[in-house]
Amino acid sequence: MERQLVAVGIMVFNSKSEFLMLKYRNLEFWALPGGAMEKDETVIGCLHRELREELGEVQVEVLGIAVARSFICDGLPAVSLIFLGNYLGGEIILSDEHDAYRWIHITEVEKGELPHPYDIDIFQKAVKLYPLLAQV
Repeated sequence: MERQLVAVGIMVFNSKSEFLMLKYRNLEFWALPGGAMEKDETVIGCLHRELREELGEVQVEVLGIAVARSFICDGLPAVSLIFLGNYLGGEIILSDEHDAYRWIHITEVEKGELPHPYDIDIFQKAVKLYPLLAQV
């Protein structure tokens, strides 16, 4: 069976309709919290591990998947799952991998003014879906 890369990311929203992005150390590259799934790890287990590694012991309620994308990475099939979540509290303590974070208001998505490597439509879909998942 051919190996497949699975990556997870999460748009963590606060009570001000802002979501969290992290800046990679020594790069002008911003990303959502997340990363690649390890062998013998579940998708949700990976998501929680990445949150702990990148943000410390913050409390995040995972609401569901907003966007799933398939692509080819280094010649292997890959899938990226972007989740939505609510920030419930705790101090954000960044890993050595990142040197800054910022909360981005959803209106910046509408304007297309994001510091990101992603396609803007990923954020647009997630922002539209968030109110629905937050009510469930």
